[in-house]
Amino acid sequence: MNFMPERELAVLTTEPCIGADLPNQACISLFREPTAARLVGSHYVFVLTSLARLGRVAELIRRTNQRHRLRALFVRIDDGAELLPQFLAEAKLRTLRNMFVHHDMAVPRRVLNAFCIGAEHELIATAALAGRELLVVDCASNMLRVDVDEVPALRKLRSTKLECFTIADDGSYLHWPAPDVHLGLEDLRVILDPDLREHAHAEKVLAHEWIGAAIRHLRESRGITQKSVKGLSDRQVRRIERGEGTSVSALRKLAAAHGMSLGDYTNELARIAGEIASSG
Repeated sequence: MNFMPERELAVLTTEPCIGADLPNQACISLFREPTAARLVGSHYVFVLTSLARLGRVAELIRRTNQRHRLRALFVRIDDGAELLPQFLAEAKLRTLRNMFVHHDMAVPRRVLNAFCIGAEHELIATAALAGRELLVVDCASNMLRVDVDEVPALRKLRSTKLECFTIADDGSYLHWPAPDVHLGLEDLRVILDPDLREHAHAEKVLAHEWIGAAIRHLRESRGITQKSVKGLSDRQVRRIERGEGTSVSALRKLAAAHGMSLGDYTNELARIAGEIASSG
C-alpha cells in the first residue's frame, strides 16, 4: 500500500510514562496540557487517558469532537471496566463512536500509525469474536460485522480455534495460525459486498492467460458481432480478444452485450479459459 502522509497529529496524554510507547513518527506531536494552542487548533486530535483521569480532559474532548477534529479517544482500562458508564457520566461525556477501550498500547499504536500514513480506512484497529460473528473495527472507527460461516477458510473451525487469532502489528490483517489464514479489511469487505465480490472475481479472471480467447469464443457462440458491443468500438473488442489487456469496466459492457450479469459472464469466461488452457 502506498499512502501520502501530509498530516500533523496532536496527541494529548494524561499518562506520565506514555511517550516511549507512542509510534516513532515525525508527524506526531505529544502534549501534556489540554490548553496548548497547537493542540487545540489541530485538525487531527487524539486523546490518551486512563479511566480515572478521563475527567481531566473532558472539556478538550467535547470541544474537539464538536468541531469534528477528535479522531480517536483512547481510554485505558486496567480495572473497573464495568464502571465506564459512570466515569463517562461524571465527566459529562457521551459514548463516542471513535472511542477505543484498551488494555495496552497496541490499539493506539495501530491507529496513530494508520493516520500518519493516511490509511485509517484500510488498516485494522481491533477485532473480537462474538459467537460466530467477527467484529472488526478499522482505524477510522468503522465496524464490520462478518458471519464466520461466510468465510470459506474459517467456517469449519471450532470456536476454540476461531478465537485464536492475532492482529498484525500494523493492522494490515488478521491471522489464524492453525489453518494459516490471513484476512485484511479488503477481504472482509469483499465478503460483505456482492458488488465488490463480483469485481474482485472479475479482476481474477482478467489475469488468466487465455482470457482474450475465451471472450472471443463466448461472443461468437452467442452470435454477437464485435461492432454490437455497446460502449466499446469494434477495434477495442479486437484488441481485447487478441489478449492485449482489458478492464472490469470493459467486461461489464461485454457482459451486458451478452445479456448476462458480470458475475455470470466472468464465471463462464473462467470455465472456457480453463478448457482452452487444458486443450492447448
